[in-house]
Amino acid sequence: MKSELNKKDSVKLAILKIKELRKKLEIKGIMYE
Repeated sequence: MKSELNKKDSVKLAILKIKELRKKLEIKGIMYE
């Protein structure tokens, strides 16, 4: 059970990190344009 919860949590964290990176990249893209 714990391993299943950890997998879900790690996936959520990965998605959050990707979203944050996308926001940073979008901001950089706007600045460069």
